[in-house]
Amino acid sequence: MDKPRLIAVDDELEMAAMIAEIAEMAGFESEVS
Repeated sequence: MDKPRLIAVDDELEMAAMIAEIAEMAGFESEVS
């Protein structure tokens, strides 16, 4: 039961990192323009 949870947490971390990256790029773009 631990493995699926670890995988889910890993996926969430990856998703959060991707969202943060996209948000950073979007914020950077809006600052520049």
